Parts: sequence; C-alpha cells; structure tokens
Amino acid sequence: MKNIDAIIVGQGISGTILSAEFLKNGKTCVVIDNETEHTSSKVSGGVYNPIVFKRIVKSWMVDDLLPIVNDCYKYIEDCCQQKFHIKRRIIKVFVNDEEKELWLRKTNDSSLEAYLDKEIQNHNFDNSIKPHHGLAYVNHAGSIYTRELLSAWCNYLKLNGSYENATFNYNDIEFTGQQIKWKDYVANYLIFCEGYAANKNPFFPNLPFVPAKGEVLTVNIKHLNCGQDVLNKGVFILPQNDNTFKVGATYVWDKINSDTTPEALSELSKKLEKVLQTEFKVIGQEAGIRPSTKDRRPLVGRSKQHANLLILNGMGTKAVLLAPYFSKQLFEHIYFKKNIHPEANINRFY
Repeated sequence: MKNIDAIIVGQGISGTILSAEFLKNGKTCVVIDNETEHTSSKVSGGVYNPIVFKRIVKSWMVDDLLPIVNDCYKYIEDCCQQKFHIKRRIIKVFVNDEEKELWLRKTNDSSLEAYLDKEIQNHNFDNSIKPHHGLAYVNHAGSIYTRELLSAWCNYLKLNGSYENATFNYNDIEFTGQQIKWKDYVANYLIFCEGYAANKNPFFPNLPFVPAKGEVLTVNIKHLNCGQDVLNKGVFILPQNDNTFKVGATYVWDKINSDTTPEALSELSKKLEKVLQTEFKVIGQEAGIRPSTKDRRPLVGRSKQHANLLILNGMGTKAVLLAPYFSKQLFEHIYFKKNIHPEANINRFY
C-alpha cells in the first residue's frame, strides 16, 4: 500500500494545478486520469481576459486572480523546464461607434485604468483586417498553451510516481476510518476534478452543471501579423506559430458530445470572414465540453457525506484564470481551515 496525502481524480486544468499546489507545499498525491483526448482543457485556446467586453467591466475577482496565475504557472514551468504562459494584450476591434464611446467612458474609471488603453487606434495590420470603427488594447491578458502544459505535467507526475492512467470507478472507493483507499493507495483526501463528468458523481449530487460544448479551429493566415496579441471581434484570433492561429469559440448546450461539426466550422469561418480581408485556410478543428455551471461560478467544497471527499470543478470558460486561485484556496481550506469563497463554495446549493 502507498500512503499519500491526496488522490486527485482528473488531470484537466483543475487537477493539474491542484496537484502542483500539493507538490509545491511538500505533500504527496496521485492523479488518476484516463488520458481522454477530447477534453475542454486540451482543446481550449487558454486565453484569459481581465475584461468582460459586453459591459466593459472587470472580470470577476480579476485583481485577486492575476497574481496567483503568475506564481502558479511559473512553478509548473520551472518543474517542466518548458514555457506555457504567454503574457499578451487583447486587441478589441470595435464593431460600431457606440462600442468605442463606451470604451472611452470606461477609461475614466480608476479601477479599470490598469487594464484599458485610452488611445483608440486604427491599425489594419498591413490591410489584413477589414475597415473598422477603431481598436484598443487590453493589458494584463495572456494565454496558456493548455495541451502542452497538460502533457508536460503528466510526464512530470509519472517521473515522480504520482500518476495513474486509469478510468476511475466510484465503486472502487473504500472508506477506512479517517482515510480513503483506492486500489493500492491509502489517502487522507480524495478530490474530484472530473470536469463535466462530475454531473454523475454520487457524492456531489444535484450540483447545477450546465455543460457547454465548444469548438475551435486552427487556421493558417499568411498575411496577418499582430505579434503576440490576440484579436477579438466576434471571435478570438490567437497567434500560435508559423502563421497559424487558434480561432474560437462556439457555444452549444443541447448537443453535448466531442464530435466536430460542419455547423461550427461554418459559424467560425463566417465570423472570421467578417474580420479578415486576407485569405485563411482551416487546417484543424477540435471540440470539447466545458464544465460550466448555472451561476457561472466554480464548485469548490466538501461532500456532506464524507468530509475527506472534496470537489474542485465548474471553472467553465475561465479555467486557466480561476483554477490557480481556487486550487490554492482549497489546499488552504484543507490544511489551514481557511474559508472557501462563498460564491464558489458548494454549500450555496445545499
């Protein structure tokens, strides 16, 4: 038997970052994952944006989240000796004068001045994007190469004997006094980071998951040069390398599967055509299922049946931004009895 501090089920963004939090603090863990290819974490563009464009307000808790983001990904990069976190600006391309005027009004808000550039510009990036109503930059944004990060961290866990490639079955859990046994492991805690599959978890019933399917394209755009910055006008256009870009994303709530569709290809292509006036070629298409929630807030907390069963989930479209903060908060809740943020605590539904 292997005695460890925690068993973590799932190696998406949440499971990856939570396991890093355990290891960083000198704790032992094993991550259980069946290495499914089509997950939202692997498909995700990994873009994080401190601004909600619809109303031009700060993203929820962003002032608290960003410092943890930087520390978290730096630790994983140091462990893996690989770069995953790219700090970028987001280029907001205005669709009309009303959008531009709202932006200019918001730049006078002192709480937003760190994020919003006041200067309206008229770049067309060497005539690669169509005429527009001006554009402006969002600062302190960025992206994570999620697929590469998950793969590298998986290898790191394997080298440290902290990974099991397996399909987790709830019936394999045994409760032994104050501990939990799973196969050859005995742990103090078992933490579920299963993504949308958690809607079938018997230990956390009736949580309001609202899974959302999303599809993204990989495209080649030879004549678009926006540096490291992310273009945003109806879709995000995220630079990768060698004139390739990731473009997304769609939102579908009624057909939850990981199949790519011609409808998504058409939708994203049409949105690209509204932005670009240079040719592009689609070279890839992927689909994943986001573990979104009814109130668009994470799901963090303990099982009512077993105090040493916990959940970290529901990060939705903002996993790369939210997971570092709430992984740290869950760890500190377990070991230092710190409170979980009330808007994320699953007790709000019980």
